[in-house]
Amino acid sequence: MRLACAVAVGVLFGAEARSRVRFLKDEEEICPGIHAWWAGTHHRSSMVYSFETDAGLVMTGDCAMKYGNIDGHPLGIAESILEGEAAYRRIRREAKIFLPLYDPEVLDRYPGGRVA
Repeated sequence: MRLACAVAVGVLFGAEARSRVRFLKDEEEICPGIHAWWAGTHHRSSMVYSFETDAGLVMTGDCAMKYGNIDGHPLGIAESILEGEAAYRRIRREAKIFLPLYDPEVLDRYPGGRVA
């Protein structure tokens, strides 16, 4: 799969792009303080990214389209509701703040886009 992705990147962006693409592993630290984990749910490449702030652990990702996915009934397109439920449980358990990528309410909760 990784080879197929690398070939696709090379075809789409030119051979020079391959050296700039990094495929993330599940539970990987991207750089100091920023972690990624595979969430599935929305599509096969959905990841959640987390980082510590003065306000606590912040997570963001496209596994939850809106706050309602975490707080209530799932909304949006999902390849796997079971993966979603597992991801939402983890987010509820670990995150102090979650930022769904497609919810305009984020800017209502955090005017000006400042989270922490």
